[in-house]
Amino acid sequence: MSAIEIRPLRQDDTTAAVELAARAFHDDPLFVHLHPDASTRQREFAVEHAAYLKRIYLPVGLAEGAVMDRQLVGMALWLPPNAQNGLSWREWLCIPTLLRTVGWTRTRFMIREYGAFDAAWPAGKQFHYLGLIAVDAQAQGRGVGSALLQAGLDRADRDSVGVYLETGTEINLAFYRKHGFDVQQEIQLPTGPRHWAMWRPPAR
Repeated sequence: MSAIEIRPLRQDDTTAAVELAARAFHDDPLFVHLHPDASTRQREFAVEHAAYLKRIYLPVGLAEGAVMDRQLVGMALWLPPNAQNGLSWREWLCIPTLLRTVGWTRTRFMIREYGAFDAAWPAGKQFHYLGLIAVDAQAQGRGVGSALLQAGLDRADRDSVGVYLETGTEINLAFYRKHGFDVQQEIQLPTGPRHWAMWRPPAR
């Protein structure tokens, strides 16, 4: 089996990374809900997440890629505790991209749906936040997702803080539980699919 290298994503990785994530999330319940037209979903997802990379994760968070045989086969987006203060204004910097991509009506709809995640955000806790983890279809089942996740868990353990994430895919619960996560609450979007908020305490 080829070795998996986890490294920070660079600015010039952005296109390949967001296209990889768009392929991986093509059938994800949340993004089917937010981008219902299958013919444009991957393009809209890629444009949206390119803005998140540029405005949020590359400047103040951590974007990591998994490389096998010199090919980018996975990615993960993280926010450390010190990056979560003042996050709201950075999220608003992404709104012009959404307006150009999906228009005002859909942008307003997406903001309302995403608000359910903001309401469930753990209060009064220090934690690392896993915003997204994606593995290309050709590399699934080869330990790429676990390697990306473990890199973030190791950082959180060094900082002695927990890790928080949301998933809307029930089959993913077993994967995260294997890595020490438990469901904290269920999140119901106003008109969209149910999600699960998961927490992993720091390893002792």
